[in-house]
Formats: sequence, C-alpha cells, structure tokens
Amino acid sequence: MSPSPGTMPMPGPMSMDPVALLPELIILAGAVTGLVIGLFLPRRRQHVVAWICAIALVAAAAATLAALTRPDRVAFESYAIDPATNAARLTVSLATLLAICLAARWARDHPRESE
Repeated sequence: MSPSPGTMPMPGPMSMDPVALLPELIILAGAVTGLVIGLFLPRRRQHVVAWICAIALVAAAAATLAALTRPDRVAFESYAIDPATNAARLTVSLATLLAICLAARWARDHPRESE
C-alpha cells in the first residue's frame, strides 16, 4: 500500500543503521567512559582518562577510514554519510587527539584533569 499524497512514508528497517554512526558512537562511549572513570580515580591516576579518550579517538578515526570504502548513504532518513561527512569525522578525531596530546603536560595533576 502506497502512502497517500502529502504524507511521508514510514522509514523502513534498512534506514535505521546504527553502524553508519559508528565513529560518533565510539567517541561518545570513550567520552562517557572517561568521565565516569575520572570520577573515581585519585588525582595521581587521572592520566588514565586521557589514554581512554585517545584510544577512542584512534578507534573512531579507524572506523572513519573503513567507512571511506563504503558507498554514500543516508542513515535514519536524515544523516548523509558521504566524503564530506567522513572528512569532518576524520578531522575532528585527529584534531581532538592532537589537543589531548598537547594538553597532557599542562593538565597533569590539575584538579580538573579528567574533565
């Protein structure tokens, strides 16, 4: 049965692909994990949070490089995954990784290091 004129069809199961958002989900998981672990670590061990976030960013960059081999597509009926999206994903992952590396010495033993 086709939808009546002027109405949007319901999205099918194929458009709901959370793997299409894997780099973003990896960054989200790394950030949340880092914040939660940072709550419970003593100050002298807060550097572990930087390692967790760095590993998540490297994994997100790797997932983005893997996504470059796939054809362009749309996820969740609204999120286009094309070369521009992948370039932005890679840029954000690598720039944030660079910021973590550059701030590591400065933030060492700071009360808000894991934030």
